[in-house]
Amino acid sequence: SNMTDADTTKAKITELLNSTAPSFEVGGSVTTTRLLNSHNILGECILYDDETNEILWTDIDGREFHRLNLDTGKHEVIKLPKMLVAFALRPKGERGYLFAWEDGFQLYDVDKGEELCDLSLGEEVNPKKLPSRLNDGRVDPTGKHFICGGYYGDIENNYMKVFKCKFSDKSERSEGVLVHEAIVEKIQVTNSICWSTDGKTMYLADSPTKTIFTHDYDQENGTVSNRGILHEFEMGVPDGSCTDSNGNVWNAMRRNGAGPS
Repeated sequence: SNMTDADTTKAKITELLNSTAPSFEVGGSVTTTRLLNSHNILGECILYDDETNEILWTDIDGREFHRLNLDTGKHEVIKLPKMLVAFALRPKGERGYLFAWEDGFQLYDVDKGEELCDLSLGEEVNPKKLPSRLNDGRVDPTGKHFICGGYYGDIENNYMKVFKCKFSDKSERSEGVLVHEAIVEKIQVTNSICWSTDGKTMYLADSPTKTIFTHDYDQENGTVSNRGILHEFEMGVPDGSCTDSNGNVWNAMRRNGAGPS
């Protein structure tokens, strides 16, 4: 066969996109399909860019930014100067991405390896340095706030915070200064940040608790209140989540092989 890796990946993508969606029956199962051998050490923050029809993600420990083009099946890998833990897309026509590095927030042009602004202003987000760092992050439904929290680095009695990052000057957003402040004061492993379809509920896991929590979300101010419980898991640890158009929460579980396959 003369099929390239990209051709093989493209064929798998086409097959997946043409398949029927799961029915979500109680007790039913969801099938996973391997599209790509990406060889990540710690793949995180998978986003879809509808402008380019690409899947984007980071390999945190590998210090790499990854792109998978869904039209061609081409997989691109860009080396990074430090750990990228999460990132956000910018409005159409604006350069780069909003990056959450291990130690702060910054606009960054990954193709040119160019910093587009200073690190955001605010308290030190990772005072104890590596192995603690920032972790899961996502833009809220308004597009105004990037919510991102820390990972405690398995350091005993070390607690991190969850921050909101935004432009300080709304009137000139391309010239505005990035600022951040804490919205959750105590967490060990931030994961599962996503929102209900109406944007009024923010989901958030503190992974060691095996629980995904709910919070009332103030969309104007990017703040949370009234913590409740969405689900507490008996087996495995909740990692990243997203919500679909029906409001279902999809969670990636880390189980280390425990339970049914």
